[in-house]
Amino acid sequence: MPLKPNFRSPFKSVLIFSLVSLMGACSGATENSPETSPPAATSPGTPAPTSSPVNTARNAEGETTLGAVLRAQQAYYLEYGKFAASLEDLQIGITMNYFTFAGLEADTAQTTFKAVANEAGLNSYAGGVASVDSSFEVILCESSSPSQDITPPQFEGGTWSCSPESQKVEG
Repeated sequence: MPLKPNFRSPFKSVLIFSLVSLMGACSGATENSPETSPPAATSPGTPAPTSSPVNTARNAEGETTLGAVLRAQQAYYLEYGKFAASLEDLQIGITMNYFTFAGLEADTAQTTFKAVANEAGLNSYAGGVASVDSSFEVILCESSSPSQDITPPQFEGGTWSCSPESQKVEG
């Protein structure tokens, strides 16, 4: 009996592995690692500085989550011949603590979406996927400075570009 391909199952495994790896990478010092200088003290209610390890880890949530959505949109397109019009259609069960998923727009050729920071000191992220000649053009942008909004990337002439207030995330 032939098996029907299910693109979501392998993706969920990769997503879970990626998140577990990220959690391990952000866990901080271990008993065998040298101690670094203690973090600067901040008073309760004061946002941590932008370059703090806490904000770096929190920004990783936005970057990693949008990376997962980029891959999910590609898998969805391969299965259905179009991009998902909602996060629920992707069935990846994303929960974010420091960002709000917003602005998902999709048509038959491309999709854009963003993760907007919920608190000061964090960057916002925007991504896009376009289907071009049986392949995908993908971009992930990060706001150049802490921001509670970001303009989605633009796809023109077969190439993605980030908005002026953001830059492409390499990697």
